[in-house]
Amino acid sequence: MRCRYCHNPDTWIHGAVANNVTEMTVDEILTKAEGLTDSEEQLQKLRSFIDMLHNVAKVEILPYHSMAEFKYEQLGIPYTLKGLTPPSPEGVKKAKAILGITQ
Repeated sequence: MRCRYCHNPDTWIHGAVANNVTEMTVDEILTKAEGLTDSEEQLQKLRSFIDMLHNVAKVEILPYHSMAEFKYEQLGIPYTLKGLTPPSPEGVKKAKAILGITQ
């Protein structure tokens, strides 16, 4: 089930968000899958979107990991992210630079 507010672009720059009432943190899960989340183009698009919002308190990069794969297998649930690999340290550094993360 998806949140009708978080996944509805019409609510992103209206209401509380537009009025800077609620601060938010943007978490970007970074993978090494070509063109998925690690491409410079995708990161530039995300940066442009974040720059439209005036209430972003923090932007974080969350490097993808496959630690949950074992749990899914034990539960008999298909792991749909199989084959994705974590980004390289250089890829994380590049993403942070594009997104303006200084930490």
